Amino acid sequence: MKDNEGGRIIVSDNEIIELFWSRSEEAITETDKKYRKECMKISHNILNNTSDCEECLNDTYMTAWNIIPPNRPNYLCAFICKIMRNHSLRKYEYYHREKRKNHISQSLDELNECIPDKCSTEDIADKNELAKEIQNFLMAQNIEKRVIFIRRYWFYDSFEQISEKCGISEDNVKMTLTRLRKNLRQFLTERGFTY
Repeated sequence: MKDNEGGRIIVSDNEIIELFWSRSEEAITETDKKYRKECMKISHNILNNTSDCEECLNDTYMTAWNIIPPNRPNYLCAFICKIMRNHSLRKYEYYHREKRKNHISQSLDELNECIPDKCSTEDIADKNELAKEIQNFLMAQNIEKRVIFIRRYWFYDSFEQISEKCGISEDNVKMTLTRLRKNLRQFLTERGFTY
C-alpha cells in the first residue's frame, strides 16, 4: 500500500492484481476505489445514462474477476477501462441498432472517412494489422495530436471536452481532427489499405 489520498490509502495496481489472483473480493473494492471515476466517465461519454453506466461498471468488474487470472495485465487502468468501454459500446449498440444519432455515431462516421470500405470500423477483416498501422501513424504524431485523436475516437469525448482538456479552441480541435483523418487515410492507402 502506498500514498495517501484524502485520508485513504491507495493500493498499487500490482497489489490489486494480486488480490484478483488470490480470489479476494477486496480486489473489486480496491479497483472500484481507484478506477470508478475514470470508468464512469468513459461509459457516460458513450451512454449518457447513469443507470446504464452503473450496470456496465458491474459487468466490467465481473469480467475482470473472470479473466484475472489467467490474465495478468501490465496496466490495470487501461485493462479495466477497455473492458468498461467494450461493455458500454455493446449496450449502446443494443439500444441503437436501427439508427444512431449522437456523438458516438458522429465519431464513427468521421473515422469511416479514413478507414477503407472493406475494413469498416464495425467489421474489419484483418483488424490486428489495421490497428498496428493506426498505432504507427499515431506514434508519428506529436503528443497533442495523439491526445486529441485518442480522446475523440477511443474515449468518445466531445469537441468541447477535448477543447477544455487540451486548452485549445473547439475550432482548432475540429481542424486538427480533419487533418489527422486526411493524413491517416493517405498513410493507410500508402500501406496497401485500398478504398
